[in-house]
Amino acid sequence: MILGFFFSKLRADQRAFNLIELMVTVAIIGILAGVAIPNYSLIMHRTRVKLTISQLIQLRNGIVGIRTVEDKFVRQISGSNCTRCAFAGYTTDADSWAPDATAESRYNKLGFSGLQRDAWGNILLLDENENEFAGCNWDTITSVGANGNFEAYTDEIAYADNIQLMIPQKSPTGCNNPSDIIVGPTAFDLPN
Repeated sequence: MILGFFFSKLRADQRAFNLIELMVTVAIIGILAGVAIPNYSLIMHRTRVKLTISQLIQLRNGIVGIRTVEDKFVRQISGSNCTRCAFAGYTTDADSWAPDATAESRYNKLGFSGLQRDAWGNILLLDENENEFAGCNWDTITSVGANGNFEAYTDEIAYADNIQLMIPQKSPTGCNNPSDIIVGPTAFDLPN
């Protein structure tokens, strides 16, 4: 009732937005969306990277615990020198991977509940290397990152956007300990 009285007292040209005001409002909303949406995408991507790093650390702690209890190398527990090799070779795309039941059982033997996936939905790759050959070999868990490609380390690529966690050796052999986590140089950048 009160609003009806108020609007009845306004002049006809004061009751609505004119076209210029509406166009300015739409332009301002468009500019704000143009700035906010890319920033939101970048924030979400970087959150996925950090979530994957946290997940890798938790998996590493579980593997070290099982390895300690069993008093065996990871490859002795899983029954494989390279679980990922059965379905994920270098330069392959995560969409083409088809791990079989044997690969999944190897993950289960290490206390995982089946295949583990990173924040992008890609399977985390397990490579059991310690005590495989003489020398400095490390067990690793790798996320292929947002681009879904498993890049090998070279001087040119440096793992691109892969995130790789090195599991501490069960029997240190005097090898230089690599950094705990190797985060590729483009991991925090939005994929193209």
